[in-house]
Amino acid sequence: MSDFERFQDMFERAESSSKREGKYLSMLDQSTQDLLAEFVVWLEGEGISEASRRSYKTYVAKAMALPESKLDSNQRSGVKKFREFLTQR
Repeated sequence: MSDFERFQDMFERAESSSKREGKYLSMLDQSTQDLLAEFVVWLEGEGISEASRRSYKTYVAKAMALPESKLDSNQRSGVKKFREFLTQR
């Protein structure tokens, strides 16, 4: 695989990741989306990196949007952080 092909693959995976985040957020009502935005701000104040903040937001959005699905370890981690956020509000 050439460098160009590796970069192209990386760009496509990044774009796909962004689409997944938007997919789950779009399934939530506006007040829930606003609460998740507050969650991201809180995470920033906790010193969490931008990439991790984005991931936590996606994990929680997916857990909320698909309540019947079993949570994977990443989602459980995100929900745990979200619970911490809610108790400190």
